[in-house]
Amino acid sequence: MIKLLMCITISETGGSQQVVFDILSNLPDELYEITLVTSPGGMLLDRIGEINETRKNKISVYAWNCLKRNLSPFHDFVALFKLISLMRRSRFDVAHFHNSKVGIIGRIAATVTGTPKVYYTVHGWGLNRTTTGRLYSVLARVERFVAHCCTGIIFVSQRDMETGLKNKWADDKKAHLIYNGVTDVNEPLRKPLEIPSDVPIISFVARLSEPKEPIFALEVSERLYQQGCRHMMLIVGDGPMYAECAQYIENHGLQKHAALLGMRDDVRALLRKTDVFCLFSKWEGLPVSILEAMASGLPVVASAVGGIPELVKHGESGYLVNGLDIDSATEYFKKLLTEDALRREMGRAAQITAGKRFALSDMVSKYRELYELPAPKCHRRIS
Repeated sequence: MIKLLMCITISETGGSQQVVFDILSNLPDELYEITLVTSPGGMLLDRIGEINETRKNKISVYAWNCLKRNLSPFHDFVALFKLISLMRRSRFDVAHFHNSKVGIIGRIAATVTGTPKVYYTVHGWGLNRTTTGRLYSVLARVERFVAHCCTGIIFVSQRDMETGLKNKWADDKKAHLIYNGVTDVNEPLRKPLEIPSDVPIISFVARLSEPKEPIFALEVSERLYQQGCRHMMLIVGDGPMYAECAQYIENHGLQKHAALLGMRDDVRALLRKTDVFCLFSKWEGLPVSILEAMASGLPVVASAVGGIPELVKHGESGYLVNGLDIDSATEYFKKLLTEDALRREMGRAAQITAGKRFALSDMVSKYRELYELPAPKCHRRIS
């Protein structure tokens, strides 16, 4: 039995949480004894609770209030202390950390406790987004230090791996590229869409926060409306910008052309009822939402950032937008919404790419290979 500790900072709905769930739910019950550490609340914990109902070897869950998204010296120290205590008590064979905050804290705790195998998955470098000045310099040095505190660093995109190696936040001998994966699952649509069948639908699925630029998606919808292009923009998700998005729709008279659906538990089924997918991010790792859209046969219009160009081939399975170029984005949507043959052709190309290059089974197999490798001789447990 392999004792696996999986840690992710926040339990909210998101791409990295989906990856954690996909790994845990696909590991063989009889081979793994799993412990999950995250923050309280959120859909990840709900979904783990659901699969625990049928698992013989249930996943142990620790939901700690000290795990916060933003830097908080007091809470971060408490989280470090609690992780060290848990890891000494449980003596895990493998510890796997996701997201920047717990990735740093966890690797330090693993070094203190001598955990045999330690992995960290980079879902996009938080360090090179908004951090600047002295804080950037300090955190960069911390990343270089903790890069030595693990067995391997896993990247979900080639671009993030190149960034990590260039900045010495990772050692090329410990670097692994494992693309996120998606499975082709048919789910029933539990909340029907009350939209005329002849109106093309654009879907946007993300946490409604500043990095995902949901207002830009609404600005594109408004531009399409002004140019007489019939459509419905569906914004799926929740977050700190939900109220701002609702206000924008009301202030700009977009009620008939854009709608906020909030959180949905049938996103994959909803995607199959839409025509085009979009995501306009300031930064990304390898978005699971785009993978799910591609697996559903949708062409994608998205920002050319992070690992997105590794998913979407411009002009073949969708279109890539540089920056927040509203003119280009609008023109790409007009082509896809008005040219049925082009939309179907790009959707098929997207679906083929998702199935061949980003299969969930391949992702889980590659993680299992790392988990089940012999522990490096240099690691020793500390009593």
